[in-house]
Amino acid sequence: MTKKRRITVYLLAILFALSVSFMFIAAFNQSNAVFAASIFEYDGKVKTVAGDEDGGKRGLRLFAYDSGATANFKGVQTDIFQSEIKIASFGGNSNLRKYSLRFKDEKSGKSFSVQVSSYSDYNDIGVIYNGAKGGIVYHEASNLPYGVTAGYNEQSVYTKFTADICSLTFDPESMQVKIKGDDGNYRLVWDFTKQYNDGKLIESDLEPFAEYSVAVVFDEIAANSRGDLLLCSFGGYSLAESNVEYRPAIILSSEIKPVLNKNYVFPSAKTTSENGADVSDKIVASLYDENGKLLAKNVKNYTPAEKGTLYLYYEYSENGGTSDAWYKTEVIEQSEITEKFVYAADLPETVGLNAKVYVPDASVITNILASGREECFVTVKKDGKVVSGYEKIDGDFYLKVTETGVYEIEYSGKKSGEYNKEIKCITVDDGILAVNIDVIPDSFAVGSTYEFPSAEFYLGDETAVVTAKIITPYGEQKSGEITFSEVGKYTLDYTAVLGGENRNCSKDIFVKHKITDDFDTDASYSSMKSNNETTGVKLTLTDNKTITYGKTIDLSEYTFNDKTNNGKTLLEVSFDPKNIGSTDLDSFFVVLTDKYDSTNYISVRLKYLSYTPMATYMRARAANQTAWVGYYYDFFSTARRADAATTHEEGGFICSGSFTHAIDNYDFDFMSMKLYFDYETKCLYSQPLWLTGHDDLNGHPEYNSRLVPWLVYDFDSTDTELSAGNKPWNGFSTGEVILSIYAKGASSGADVFMLTVDGEKLSDPLFDDNQAPIVTVDVDENAVPFAKVGSPYKIFDYTATDADSKITDKGVVVINDASGKTAEINVDGTFTPLEGTYTFLYYAVDAFGHRTEKKIRVTAKRNIDEPSLSVSSDMPSQAKYGETVTIADYEVTNVGAGMAAVTIDVKCGNESIPVVNGKFECKGAAGIYTVTYTITDYIGQSGKVRKRINVTRSEELGVNEESINLPKAFMHGDKFVFDNYTAVYYDANLNEIIVPATITVVDGNGTTTIGQDGVYSPKATESRSYATVTVSFARDRLKKTIARDIPIRTAKNGDGYIANYFVTNNASISMNSNGLTFTDDGGEEMSFSFVRPIFAEEATFRFIAEASRFNAQSFNVTLSDKQNGLQKIVLTFTKSGKLWYCSLNGCEKALTYADADGYLQINYNNANKTVTDANGSIIGVADKTAGGAEFVGFASGYLYLDCNVTGISSTTEIGIRTINNQTINSVKRDMQKPYIKAVGAYDGRVPVGEEIKLGSVIAYDVLSPLGEVTVNVKLGAETFITEKTLREGETFKVNECGKYIITFKVADKNGNSATDYVYFSVYDPVKPTLEFDRTLESEVKVGRALKLSGYTVKDNQKDKVVVRIYVISPDGAREAVNGGEYTFGKKGTYTVVYMAADPNNNFVIYRFVVKAV
Repeated sequence: MTKKRRITVYLLAILFALSVSFMFIAAFNQSNAVFAASIFEYDGKVKTVAGDEDGGKRGLRLFAYDSGATANFKGVQTDIFQSEIKIASFGGNSNLRKYSLRFKDEKSGKSFSVQVSSYSDYNDIGVIYNGAKGGIVYHEASNLPYGVTAGYNEQSVYTKFTADICSLTFDPESMQVKIKGDDGNYRLVWDFTKQYNDGKLIESDLEPFAEYSVAVVFDEIAANSRGDLLLCSFGGYSLAESNVEYRPAIILSSEIKPVLNKNYVFPSAKTTSENGADVSDKIVASLYDENGKLLAKNVKNYTPAEKGTLYLYYEYSENGGTSDAWYKTEVIEQSEITEKFVYAADLPETVGLNAKVYVPDASVITNILASGREECFVTVKKDGKVVSGYEKIDGDFYLKVTETGVYEIEYSGKKSGEYNKEIKCITVDDGILAVNIDVIPDSFAVGSTYEFPSAEFYLGDETAVVTAKIITPYGEQKSGEITFSEVGKYTLDYTAVLGGENRNCSKDIFVKHKITDDFDTDASYSSMKSNNETTGVKLTLTDNKTITYGKTIDLSEYTFNDKTNNGKTLLEVSFDPKNIGSTDLDSFFVVLTDKYDSTNYISVRLKYLSYTPMATYMRARAANQTAWVGYYYDFFSTARRADAATTHEEGGFICSGSFTHAIDNYDFDFMSMKLYFDYETKCLYSQPLWLTGHDDLNGHPEYNSRLVPWLVYDFDSTDTELSAGNKPWNGFSTGEVILSIYAKGASSGADVFMLTVDGEKLSDPLFDDNQAPIVTVDVDENAVPFAKVGSPYKIFDYTATDADSKITDKGVVVINDASGKTAEINVDGTFTPLEGTYTFLYYAVDAFGHRTEKKIRVTAKRNIDEPSLSVSSDMPSQAKYGETVTIADYEVTNVGAGMAAVTIDVKCGNESIPVVNGKFECKGAAGIYTVTYTITDYIGQSGKVRKRINVTRSEELGVNEESINLPKAFMHGDKFVFDNYTAVYYDANLNEIIVPATITVVDGNGTTTIGQDGVYSPKATESRSYATVTVSFARDRLKKTIARDIPIRTAKNGDGYIANYFVTNNASISMNSNGLTFTDDGGEEMSFSFVRPIFAEEATFRFIAEASRFNAQSFNVTLSDKQNGLQKIVLTFTKSGKLWYCSLNGCEKALTYADADGYLQINYNNANKTVTDANGSIIGVADKTAGGAEFVGFASGYLYLDCNVTGISSTTEIGIRTINNQTINSVKRDMQKPYIKAVGAYDGRVPVGEEIKLGSVIAYDVLSPLGEVTVNVKLGAETFITEKTLREGETFKVNECGKYIITFKVADKNGNSATDYVYFSVYDPVKPTLEFDRTLESEVKVGRALKLSGYTVKDNQKDKVVVRIYVISPDGAREAVNGGEYTFGKKGTYTVVYMAADPNNNFVIYRFVVKAV
């Protein structure tokens, strides 16, 4: 690389004593004045006024009336350029809006501009290259950039300054443009050696400028005005006066150091005369040593005889004026020359004849050059002769080797080649296969299509047809164009027959998932507008639109060190606002949901507050918690408090993560939000906005050393302050969670960049699968069964899974540890062992070739005990036909070889009787039933135990009275529906006969026989306040009657209203606004029951249980199905000190938390049969009833609540506060609205013309019967469907776009009504399109009016489509086009944009690039 010489004068102290010094000084003092305006040449009408003044500054005034007018500086520049320019006024107005300095490299012809823009209160400056503009944006207070330049440049904000004069420098070696800032210091505008400046991308291929020209361009002048510039200094000239001293520049072009005793050619020098003629031959060169001794004069070369420093003095004189330059260098010995060649790629050592060899670029690092490094020439030689066309050329080419033997690839420094050379030898052998193929990418995205290039095979001069095939990760072979439908490693294989043999060449190709595939929405891989250097997955959020990450995250591996603030990053998100400095959303939410329990989750909320735009407030809560909590750390002292206000969303943990990206004293890294988690402590962490306290101004400098904690919230804190009243959260079931995000206040859409998820950076567009498969073997590795010598032993089953690709190969090998030999595996999956140990080697390979192995050690023995068990005596010896018998428990007494399994079968004679859930029905035959327990170990050894039961036919009707579940009381006037009760009878032939019940009721209505619909309306009178319910069964001479007296309650408005809904035994009721309390009347037990059936889907009960007032052994809550009393579960609460424990159906006790108000709460979910407490902690899952039978849930959809207290030792109180949505207290009438909820799938957006199903609702009322559910539909304010009774399954069609509301409504008998709403939007799925009548020209001359392409609109509403056309100019300005023509006013690349939009906000954009030349 040519060294760009700086015009630096090296003044030697000793030279001032010599005549040379006098001549040097005298020559500098002679005058060669020229008119200041003559240092420029002018394009367009540029006027000049030399020595003019504006605002107290003097200089050369340039003015023009037309944008584009240019003044070209005559002097060729080689060193740092400096200028001082002021936008001047004329007639009291400054009408020049923009001007630029254009810098053009003389060698390459490439140029860039530095544009200055003037505004009312400031100026800014930016560079323009290839149509892209950029200028580093600085924070005004700190004068530092903070990574958001790209965002501000997007809004046409560049490097600001407020001074009248623009003091600019350009360094052609560092390629840096700088501007003097308001503080007097120079600040960087742009560095062209970098692709990114402060995160802003301008793709640059500019090399340092050796020689360059500069021009001044009037870019934008106000209409019908004159633009003025005052050039105070320019390119080394002071322009304050009318005349300037003409100083032609001397340009030096070489920089190689002289070598001792070697001829040294002086660096060549160039200059031009005042009229522009080349007068380089008139330059005189003199050489001095470091002591000022003249060694040579007016010569062009010299042979140094000793080491040391040399000074070259160049001098040119014209018309009494002199220009000169000094050049300093060092003499070195040839033995001291160092060199190191650096290659862009490796060269092969041996290739086949006719191979195309890639010859890379190279550079040499050497001390013979002042710069220390330069590019290399390449020369190719064969047999010592230069190959034609390959002498001293640049690298980066392909060389086809057409002769056998050795090729020499000689690399030499472009300037230092005499001393720096390196030869790479390539041997060409006609016995080696030569393969010529174009470069093929190493990786592809799944779903992409590719046609592989053809190949050439040579063996010597013989060539043949080459066939290509691609081998998929699964062994399939394909040819031609291929679509990569699966991820994994593919092999491209080229084959041909040469020399009578098959020859081949292969390359591995990796097909990968796009990183955007992991999200359940339209996602794109992109760079941020705010910072182009930051890349990730771009997601666009709208209000309450949830986006879910597709991979499972395992939090069980997450830890966080709160001393060093280190941990695996759970999530990093950066917001990318449309307009920097403003936000596109109000709140951002992150939700982590238990993979196995959707009701268990934690949520994180980020809140933007306009009055503190840099502070983003974070709070969090778990599913069982009500308050959003975030720990606030005082800005100065770092003191902590827990912010958890419910009346507003202010406060919380101040995290990094800016919603606006407005520039402030924070690096761009602090503008992204980062989350961390510690699984064991259940703590959430995040990077704070500031890392330490800072309070210098308030007299506490010690605060500055205090680190701000990263703890956001402790989810299981029991501390009163830190929990903010929330109950502790019990964590996730396994740690496996699903991550989702959503936003609020983002109606216009907000762009969010996912930068890191689950520790994986999303900075690359394709996902690298670095994880090997997981192999799971179906055996306990700590209890592997023994094998028996000589007996078949089954290989354990196993599974192989991979999270990111398919399994392509798997298997198992059995190895004898003693011999190392592989044992044969039989067809049935067994092997027969000898005595000793064996290793089972399981393996799996995924589509990328990652392999996992798992070893299981098995010991083979000659003698192994047989397995055995014992059976308890709980099973009866006698039973009736049709009766259900519970299987007796057993205990394994010996596992034998191991993995012993027990099976139980029941037979009556030869007939097998099914066993379900540990029980069997005595059906199918009468006689002796044999229950056989068989224990079998892994190698097939077994033992048996038998029990016998004598089963006989019963002569009675079979009815289980517990199954007839009636309320503890009826409510006067409230309809009750009886179930269809039945009895069972078996005749002499053991046929089952179902006997239906006859139900009669005696109450205030008299005697009523209940009809088939089971409907009964209770009536109480003064003489009869109860009902006698008789359920009778009769068949032939057999009869069975069940009679129950049930109170009839009347709920009258007034005191004690709700007490009428309860039946008590040995208990007195008291009530207040907090609830109903039951106090024992003496004795060891008391009970109370709610008389109405309760909706069971998600039932909630809140009990008043003050430990100090509970003096009993247990409080039992029984929940039973409305229609089958056998389907019931019992929750038993016991007290230990002030703590409550609960067990389900007598199982293990669990610590049970009260809710935030101190009530003992239980929640029952009928879908998963789970019981939880107020904290969301699972008390138990009801898979069996209290009696031990299978629990199927409350199949009727309703349940009864019965409570009792046992073991009362002294006065005891227990109460109830809530049943579902109904408050139980001293209220005097029913004021609670019913519950109503729409069910079914409703899409938020549906296309016009779609059929919408009304769906169904869940509706109930705790105290009163309900009327019919009604429905109506509105489109905006217009009624679409008038209110009517809901009929399940009914549909309606939407033919208009807009926002619809479905309203469901229901009322109870007391007139309390409730509504639920479903919202959805109907959209037009058809976007408009344009068909153009011709192709728009891609190139046009400047100043020409171009007729734009005509078009035809295609749309389902084409008459309503609006088409707008505008042009984006090279500087980014946007101009609307009317009339179908556009005149391209200046050189550069333009974009012509057509945008078509229909009335339903569908739009399409077409862009056409036109270059104006």
